[in-house]
Amino acid sequence: MIREGTETLPLTADEMKILTLVRDELTNKGKTSFDDFYQMLVEKNLELANKISSAREVWNSKFDHLQTDAKAWMEEVRQAKPSNGKTLTSEEMDEVMNRIRTSFNNLSDEAKKELEENFHAVVMQMGIENQNHMNGTTEGPNEE
Repeated sequence: MIREGTETLPLTADEMKILTLVRDELTNKGKTSFDDFYQMLVEKNLELANKISSAREVWNSKFDHLQTDAKAWMEEVRQAKPSNGKTLTSEEMDEVMNRIRTSFNNLSDEAKKELEENFHAVVMQMGIENQNHMNGTTEGPNEE
């Protein structure tokens, strides 16, 4: 199950291997839906499939309860994912990250706090921290 107070799902190395295998098999078949992923995962490891499904329900519930601005930002992050089979260049990735940071910086303090409380790992992966931990706006890695 997801650790309390976080959206992180603890997985073993073997579980990660299974998830990667399933993802790669589906990607090669051009399938990207969660239903396809879940069905193949059930066939490979029912216990892991149930673990992932439970975690997804918790994540979706947290997402559904976000306020409008925070939810819109999470949707922007979700949409930034490259389309199936496409890999972003370093320049494209920098552009995406800068756009996401700028969008985050433009959120209200309340929305930033809500995101950090509910999706701390996502916010941290984006290289962003709320004012609770850092002062001011976020910057890219080479901006000081």
